[in-house]
Amino acid sequence: MSAPKPARARGRPPVADTAHRLLAEVFRRRIRDGTWPPGAVIPPWRTLAREHKVSARVVQLACESLKQDGLLAATPQRRLVACDPRSPGLDLSKNILVLLTSSPALMLNGRMYAELLEGILRGAGECACPVQIAYDDRLSNHVPRELLERPCLGIVLVGKVSVQALKRYAKLNVPVVLADHPATPLALHTAGVDNRQATRLLVERLAALGHRRIAFLRRLSIHHVHQVDPDAHERQRELLAAVADLADSGRAARACEVFSFFPNDGPEAPAFRAILNARKPFSAVIAGDPGTARFFMQAAHAAGRRVPQECSVLAYATLADAGSVAGVGFDFREVGRLAARLAAQPQRPPQRLQTPGRWLEGPTLAPAP
Repeated sequence: MSAPKPARARGRPPVADTAHRLLAEVFRRRIRDGTWPPGAVIPPWRTLAREHKVSARVVQLACESLKQDGLLAATPQRRLVACDPRSPGLDLSKNILVLLTSSPALMLNGRMYAELLEGILRGAGECACPVQIAYDDRLSNHVPRELLERPCLGIVLVGKVSVQALKRYAKLNVPVVLADHPATPLALHTAGVDNRQATRLLVERLAALGHRRIAFLRRLSIHHVHQVDPDAHERQRELLAAVADLADSGRAARACEVFSFFPNDGPEAPAFRAILNARKPFSAVIAGDPGTARFFMQAAHAAGRRVPQECSVLAYATLADAGSVAGVGFDFREVGRLAARLAAQPQRPPQRLQTPGRWLEGPTLAPAP
């Protein structure tokens, strides 16, 4: 015996229900006749409520109905724009917006960023999401309104971004992913490298070879002097902790000092001279990237120091750097892939995804002298 059907409500439908359906039809006509062309930002709910002499709730329900039909889409700043579902190329609401904070030409010259962008495109393809790439020199410190006045599925930030700007991105209405970035307390997704695992791997290798004094070269950007690079900050913290743990256990590594390097200084950087002229010699140097490692080796050669016989040099690098420098390599294509997949997901609690590092054999590591 089938269950009895619930009794149907009698009488006229609720006024609000009828009103929002009638208003939705008015909005549909505006989109179809070109009054609200595709991409046009529609007026705020309160403005439309005054125009049609209804409550803001009625306008909201009408807009929700059009969103379900693909005629309206929300921008990251919670504004609604008109869409034409018959023109898939104009349906930007299913796109991933990749925002570059540095010039694309400069980024593509660097191996790491080139691999990262390749990975983002691969991840977006796996999710069947088109990608829009935008560059603006204000992105490091601001959230340009004109870039976000378009609907999108999610945003991937590539490059350095100030804390103030990150706080604004965290308030947007779509998933925002920091690519190649450690976890942050802000409500943002992050896809990065496992700095703790990589740093422990580096220190364990040095300890096994008898190295006691280690120098860490963190690279700073001249455009972000007020802000330490998040990866460099995390690696510094993990490096000091790993060396302290080994010292407590009586193993070889005993001390670690941190030196800041500005790329514009080149091989003449004061940090290099400080390491090479230290009263107690450093037997190993860990660089934040292969470029810094190469500059230091040039400085060591000019000072008559042999690498790796007198001073080993290791680096955090990409897998493609294998054979040129010893250290830990990361698959930045995988980091980019994870970032794109996070951006394609619906809004949810922030996710922290990490890619582990792999040991790179190279000619720059030897037992401690």
